[in-house]
Amino acid sequence: MKKRILSLIALSLLFCFSLSGCSIGLKAVDNLLRAPKLTGENADLNKAFEDSVRKGKDSSIILKRPSNGSYRSSFIMYDLDGDGIEEAFVFYALSEDKTATRLNVLSQTTGAWSSVADFPGTGIGVYEILFSDLNNDGIKEIIVAWKITETTTIKNMTIYGGQSSVGLAKDVLRPRANENYSALTVLDIDSDGKNEVLFTHFDTTTERSRAFARVLKMDSNGDIKHAGEAALNPKISSYTSFKTEYIGEMPRVYIDAHTGGVQMLTEMLYWDKENGKLIAPFYISEAGVNPLTLRNVAVESFDINSDRKIEIPLTSVLPGSSVTGSDSSISASLYIVNWSVYENEKFNTVRRTYYNLNDMYSIVYPDDWQNRVAITQNLTDRLTVFSYYSSGSKKTGPELFSIKAFPVVSFHTDLLGDYQQFLSNKDYTYAYRITQEGEKFGITEGFITSEFTALKTQSQTTNMLARN
Repeated sequence: MKKRILSLIALSLLFCFSLSGCSIGLKAVDNLLRAPKLTGENADLNKAFEDSVRKGKDSSIILKRPSNGSYRSSFIMYDLDGDGIEEAFVFYALSEDKTATRLNVLSQTTGAWSSVADFPGTGIGVYEILFSDLNNDGIKEIIVAWKITETTTIKNMTIYGGQSSVGLAKDVLRPRANENYSALTVLDIDSDGKNEVLFTHFDTTTERSRAFARVLKMDSNGDIKHAGEAALNPKISSYTSFKTEYIGEMPRVYIDAHTGGVQMLTEMLYWDKENGKLIAPFYISEAGVNPLTLRNVAVESFDINSDRKIEIPLTSVLPGSSVTGSDSSISASLYIVNWSVYENEKFNTVRRTYYNLNDMYSIVYPDDWQNRVAITQNLTDRLTVFSYYSSGSKKTGPELFSIKAFPVVSFHTDLLGDYQQFLSNKDYTYAYRITQEGEKFGITEGFITSEFTALKTQSQTTNMLARN
């Protein structure tokens, strides 16, 4: 009977763990990164946490958790000082003010848990928590990204530090820096052997909106200073995540930004070691624009050919090509993506790709197709036709092949006609047709199936015809 009661209690506790943001009374740890233990160490940790934050008050505790990053539990276990004993970091709010998210830090001394710090957050929730040694003393600093609002375009970052020896004592940790930001990464941007915090921010609080990248650097005393800053294009709506490549020992950091509609641009950042400056070479500050990487397709930069270099998806109008809708008399220009690396202050194209964001796929556009193959994309019929193109007469010729996307919800094999089905996913069934002219041109089933990629997520798209 006793075993059965204990089993029921364990099951009840596990059920509570599966609920995000659940209120706890005397409950065990919520979704630890490692397998939860319902008695012993974790029960002691939970009691120490509750005793610390309640302080005799009859308050319910609402656990919070980061919505992004590697650590997404309310109770996060991490060894800050490398002594083999983990500290605990708990995000929570009290029932009387559910929007006031706080961070409680707990440490173990001779096996007993106690709270050593409790900080008010600067937002309504937690976006991310990171750990990094910013001054090479062997002890990690804590970087917390707070959600200012439910939308996470602008967030607030607090860096906590102050521990100088093994064993985290009470009231040692304190906030060392606080910044609003849009995107951040931690890396050794200046190759001095110590990590810095690099972040971008899109500031709309000034009379004229501005965007910039900034480097935060910690000195040997634990003080954090602005080490460098570079202006970025302010005509953006949001940033994506950072991507990094290395030229020798020096990193180059890329970040993409949405500028509205289907347009995007890419910024690159690197440290000028000779002059001690952060450089953003693509942004022309005098003109307030970034024309070099502004593109008409919402595709992010990445290492497309696994050469450890980031390729930027520059776009150009494809001659003889167009995008049409239900009214074929109205058309827009069709763009090809030129995947390019930035070397010796110029862009070198390594691959060309046609992106169809309406039907969620891409296909390689070989170099020998230039000025020989045009593309016509019909948004309504979800049909894309690849035709012979004469650069001399600037006219399209016979169809070479075509690709049709059938929405899965309405697809039936009777709809294929003379098309050959070759790929299906949860959204679309894809089929192709190769004409005799296409066969003469060298189009094969193997080319289509090997160079075709179904896109996994819906990119930010609008009616492409709205651009004309």
